[in-house]
Amino acid sequence: MFVVDRVHPRRRDGTLPPLARNPRVFAQETFVHVLFGTVLGALGPRR
Repeated sequence: MFVVDRVHPRRRDGTLPPLARNPRVFAQETFVHVLFGTVLGALGPRR
């Protein structure tokens, strides 16, 4: 999110609010990363 805040054209011109400090965006990104890790773990090889 910090990269998007710095390089996205709509963020730089003020159209979008800062996303890195938004708690809703943080919660969504955390959930998506946990879901992605869970799916990768479920699809990975079994030992």
